[in-house]
Amino acid sequence: MRPTKTIALLLLLSLGSIARANVVLTLEVRDALGQLVNNPVAPGTDLIVDVLLAVDAADDPLVDVRAV
Repeated sequence: MRPTKTIALLLLLSLGSIARANVVLTLEVRDALGQLVNNPVAPGTDLIVDVLLAVDAADDPLVDVRAV
């Protein structure tokens, strides 16, 4: 789980400047079969992490996101 936490922290830090612009960041973790993972997994398990960005305001700052 350490790599997942590291990725989440990096994403939050990189999006910190636009976090005040009503950006909603969601991480969805899936296994090799595409099923959502909600429970702990064994070390070394390959997972797919979808990073979803959305806005809840008329002013859409997503066009200013350069890299995630």
